Parts: sequence; structure tokens; C-alpha cells
Amino acid sequence: MTTATAETTVLVSLEPASRAQLELERSTLLGRNLPATITTPAEYEALAAEQARVQAFIKRVKPEFDEVCDAAHTTWKRATALRSLFFEGLEAFNARARSLLGTFKADQDRLKREAELRIAEAERRDAEARRAAEARALEQQGHTALAAAVLETEIMRPPVVLPSSVPDVHGLHFQTAWRWRIAGAVGPDGGKKDKALRKRAAAVVPRSLLDLDDAAITAQVTSMRSTVKIPGIEIYSEQVPVRR
Repeated sequence: MTTATAETTVLVSLEPASRAQLELERSTLLGRNLPATITTPAEYEALAAEQARVQAFIKRVKPEFDEVCDAAHTTWKRATALRSLFFEGLEAFNARARSLLGTFKADQDRLKREAELRIAEAERRDAEARRAAEARALEQQGHTALAAAVLETEIMRPPVVLPSSVPDVHGLHFQTAWRWRIAGAVGPDGGKKDKALRKRAAAVVPRSLLDLDDAAITAQVTSMRSTVKIPGIEIYSEQVPVRR
């Protein structure tokens, strides 16, 4: 792919060069006010003649304005094409980098939650073992009621919170974006373009979403997040990196 680096300057006119003369003719044609009604044959003929002159003027002059507009539109298309060419690689890099950052953050958060659950479960088992040992000791000493009370005591432990392994990068934070895909879909579009998957999902989704109205599903997912339950649809979230 070859990228043009030389500056491109195009002079675009917004009106025909003869605009002043054309404006004079236009003003002359519009100098007479139209009557509220036509009451005589003479008025009819006079207005018909004026209408013919106006129509002839439009037919003669409008192509000049069309030519200006076409040239401006061509220039606009060239400008937008150059803009797309300039940002194409940057946008692709940015999108891929954001995806990688979000995936890493989501994976690390998942591993952190799993580790916290493992530690919490191990601590719960240790606490239960200590409680059982204390109850046995009391029972052996003849304190049956106390032993029973100890066994009935609820184990209260603070939640396990581990530090995050994701570096704190200045100016970068994450937002949780809720998405949806058709259950069983693995492609990047979430199965939304797969006719077979859509047909299968349409057989089980609620009647209000029977035609798989993407906008309606997205609205529900966005507003209700993890609490929404739609048969045939999988709700999930992504960590989206956002620059402050």
C-alpha cells in the first residue's frame, strides 16, 4: 500500500463565477409579486409568459450550480478518502490494542476472583475444622450444651480481597460494557449474521424479540445488564479500556 505524503490543496468554488450577473437576472424575474388569483385572460397570458421566463432561467442556470456542487462533492470524497487512508492503520492498531488490553484485564480479574474463592473456601474449611475440634473438646469435658452451641455458631469471616495484578497505567481506566451473542456462537459478530443460528434462536426467544430485533435486545442488555435473562441469547460483559 502506498501512502501519499505530499500535501494536496484543492480550490473549491461554492458558486458560479458569474453569480453577480445571475443574481441581477434573478432579482429582475422576482421583481413582480404573484397575484392572489387570476381574474382575467390578460393576467393569465402575462403570468404564463413570466412563468416561461422563470422556467427558462432555471433550466439555463441550474447546471452551473450543479457543476459547482459536483466539483465540491468530488473534492469532499477525495478528502474523506485521504482521511480514511491516513487513519486506517492507526484505527486498526487502536482497536486491536484496546481488545488486547480488555482481554488481559478480564482474564486477570477472572483469575483473581477464582483465587479469592479458593482462599475463602480453604479458610472456611479451616474455620469449620477448628469449630468442630472446639466442640469435641467441650463435649469431652462434659459441656454438651456448650459444644452444641459452638457447632451452631455461624462462621463469620471477612471477604477475601486480593490485590490486582493489572498495572495501574496513568490515564487508562476500564468500563464494563455489556454485550450479547446468540447462544453457541463463537464468531466475532456473535452469530448475528448467521442465518442458521438466528433461526435456531428465534425458536426460543420471547415473542417480543421473535424477529431477533438487535436494537431491542441491545437496549435490554444495556439497561438490565447481568440481570436480564433471554432464552437463546447469551449475555456477557467486556472490559473496555477508556482514556481519560
